[in-house]
Amino acid sequence: MRWGKLIGPKMWFFWHDFVCAKCDYATPIGLQRIRSRIVRCQTSLSPYFCIMLKQLLKKLIGDKAEGDMKDIRPVVDAVHAVESELLGLSDDALRARTAVLKSRIATHISSQTEEADALRHKASEMGEADLEAKEAVYESLDALENEINVSIEEVLEVIMPEAFAVIKETARR
Repeated sequence: MRWGKLIGPKMWFFWHDFVCAKCDYATPIGLQRIRSRIVRCQTSLSPYFCIMLKQLLKKLIGDKAEGDMKDIRPVVDAVHAVESELLGLSDDALRARTAVLKSRIATHISSQTEEADALRHKASEMGEADLEAKEAVYESLDALENEINVSIEEVLEVIMPEAFAVIKETARR
């Protein structure tokens, strides 16, 4: 089986055991566009062999969806564990749980936000005459905001299962 041959701007395209003569697109969509030009290619490989080879490669290499599920399975299990605790809570208790999550985030980054507010205030008090110092203050403020974002990501990773469980229980009601 020949795999492809460039002929000017057009390309010969072979897909499984079909050949598409002078196809603009080397995709299955290209095959659909010029269905009348598809002719059977003479190959020694049977379709059954191709299916068997595909299944063998899937066993050896793995499936992308299964790999993704393996990565998120611990989070899903943690969400289910927290969800069982939330079944008996009232609507007001769920609202209070959401407020607790928000306060955990706020307390985790409170010192950094206070420092960022102080830098903003310092920069606003500086005049136009000292632009280099003002620029240095804004650069340190940008670095501090990046640290705040990293801190927020850390705390969100910790509270993520509980937050997802609260959302799931709220949506159920």
